[in-house]
Amino acid sequence: MAFRDETSPEIESVADEVEWLRVGQLAKLIKAFSSRDIRHCVMAGQIAPKNLFEFRPDLKTAAMLFRLKERNAHTIFGAIGDELAKGGVELIEAIPWLGQVMPGPDFHLGPKLTKQQREDVSLGYRLAKKVSQLEIGQTVVVKEGTVLAAEGFEGTDACLRRGGELAGAKGGGVAVKVALHWAPNLGILRRVQDRRPGGRILQDHSTGSRGSGIPEPSEWNFRDHGRPVTKNRC
Repeated sequence: MAFRDETSPEIESVADEVEWLRVGQLAKLIKAFSSRDIRHCVMAGQIAPKNLFEFRPDLKTAAMLFRLKERNAHTIFGAIGDELAKGGVELIEAIPWLGQVMPGPDFHLGPKLTKQQREDVSLGYRLAKKVSQLEIGQTVVVKEGTVLAAEGFEGTDACLRRGGELAGAKGGGVAVKVALHWAPNLGILRRVQDRRPGGRILQDHSTGSRGSGIPEPSEWNFRDHGRPVTKNRC
């Protein structure tokens, strides 16, 4: 299942079959699964944050949103999982299918971090976990002990650009992104954004300054074990 203006058209070259939907067509999504006797599905990729407000929901989606007192990733994806379950489709964990492309413990590319950057990583991780637990965002940009940017509704890309600009021409900022996780009523639902460090997300980090991006490793995505891994020169 792919979403127009969100999913790359390249998916058609690697998938056996692609059903294109608009964001907000929950009834069509469930019908597409049930017509193919699909009982399990995995979320991958992303929906741009602005589309939470700029879309035309079908009746099922509108009713679902009407019942939500709070609208954030936790509540919206949890509610989608509930609606899928009612339609006989279980939303399952993505990690087993992404194992080969998820960074493991001690993953590190580029020059070693300085002592100051390591301290910024520790601070950024602690703050990013707090921000994530408050269901605000998942990313924090830190430089020399100062928080330059914290992700909100604008999304990771905009947060990285804002933090990179504030870090200045010499760079040196550190971006820390942690995993988003929750356990809604349908059981344990684990969602992973397929936004690995690399590609556009890091190329857009700033207007030319260099820094470091620190993703939360796959081994701790839902267990909080291990240590931060590093991806330098974002």
